[in-house]
Amino acid sequence: MPSLSERRILVTGATGGIGTALVKRLDAEGASLWLAGRDEGKLSALAGELGKAASRHTLVAGIDLTTAMGRQRLLDQLGQTAPEQRPSTLVHLAGINHLGWFRETSPDDVTRVLDTNLSSTLLLTQALLPLFLGQPSANLLFVGSLLGHIGHPGYVAYCASKAGLKGFAEALSRELEDTSVQVQYLAPRATRTAMNGPDAEAMNEALGNTVDSPERVADAIITQLTSGQRRAALGGKERLFALINAIAPTLVDRAIARSRADISRHLDPPAQVRNTGLLLLLR
Repeated sequence: MPSLSERRILVTGATGGIGTALVKRLDAEGASLWLAGRDEGKLSALAGELGKAASRHTLVAGIDLTTAMGRQRLLDQLGQTAPEQRPSTLVHLAGINHLGWFRETSPDDVTRVLDTNLSSTLLLTQALLPLFLGQPSANLLFVGSLLGHIGHPGYVAYCASKAGLKGFAEALSRELEDTSVQVQYLAPRATRTAMNGPDAEAMNEALGNTVDSPERVADAIITQLTSGQRRAALGGKERLFALINAIAPTLVDRAIARSRADISRHLDPPAQVRNTGLLLLLR
């Protein structure tokens, strides 16, 4: 595997909690970065916090990758760049969350979650594939969630989007088996970012769930990029819970059912929850 200092890495969702931590780590490792995001001010501020070799980095600001126009703008910018300067690695971090009963979630919110977390990822990857297939060696790393392995009340649309992302990464990996492109997938557990608002944080704290820092997830991404590991997930008990859900889902049904009252107290304010530790809220 090429060292990070030899890589040109495109990061979507670069100004999010995990994205910011990852970009700083990659910069310290000497990688050349393409940073994609909607907010030009945040991207510029992030670039100002990086090392002195700013010439290694390209900002792709003001781009909404959930739209065809936004994806085309990114493709146009890449197309205007010399082949040897184009990204050879993609780390896809762009994503949003929504906590609440599905029956009370607006159609617009459901569409927004699915478009941001899943549909735009598939379409952007499809558009970028010719570029990556033209590289001698390339990586596509998708950051999903253990909630894509375990369905939880309160996160229905999010779970659906992340389950779809897991399936996409797995299928694409097998489809590209005999090419120069390697597909990787990482499933973090609960992570302390702005995407998980106060209600989610309160629920995690009350239930005694482990919450990782963005830096912890960034370290896992770095490890996976350098090792070439195809699939990874964070958290021992969380991975066990996902395994049980895969082979004996009724056991998980019962565990979550026993936590139903506690879940309801967080989704129906006021949020007062006793600590049962039965519900594993993951990123």
